[in-house]
Amino acid sequence: MLRTVLVTVLLSTLAGPVAAEDFSAVAAGYRFGGWPDFVVGSQFADHQPVYGQGMTFEYSFGKRKRHWSAGLVFASILTPPGYWRAEGSAVDEAVYVELPVDFTGVYASHRWVVDLGAGFSFLPAVGAGVLYILGDAHTTELIPGCEGSVTSCGRWRDVSREPLEFATRFMPAVVLTASFAYAITDSTALMVDTGFINLPFAGISIQQRLGFVQ
Repeated sequence: MLRTVLVTVLLSTLAGPVAAEDFSAVAAGYRFGGWPDFVVGSQFADHQPVYGQGMTFEYSFGKRKRHWSAGLVFASILTPPGYWRAEGSAVDEAVYVELPVDFTGVYASHRWVVDLGAGFSFLPAVGAGVLYILGDAHTTELIPGCEGSVTSCGRWRDVSREPLEFATRFMPAVVLTASFAYAITDSTALMVDTGFINLPFAGISIQQRLGFVQ
């Protein structure tokens, strides 16, 4: 009898804190991001702003302080149609580019939780995934021999408008995020997010915990 009691107490001591740390959660977030103009301008003499927006949906599981997240991402490129010309190329080598494309994909990341007190916490994460390009981009050449500014060169007739050939519609995704969370309730947290998913971004998300969190 004494042996049974001792074994029970020992198992409770060892298993109790571990079980209390187990949790799962779901989260949904909005992201808006893009490349700074000086970054794009370092490669192109003429270009358009590169930015987009998207939504992420995550399921997290593991321990409260250190867990995995599996996510879905849906994003749209908002770059307006316009002229692009590589740095160092002639004016008549510019092309008119249309980018009405979307992305969908999956990713996995590993996240750490650092408690800051008063309901606040810091959550860095690193991961990877794969994206798939939806839709078609098009390019249109300029009128040959144009020597003025790009915007004065005009465009070829519609017959010169061609789909932009992608080497592949699949592309790797690098995931680096840092979130500041505030616990609204014991199970709900509001998060301000910054990071990188192939574009630098900022956003906001809400997380609903499904399992017990100590």
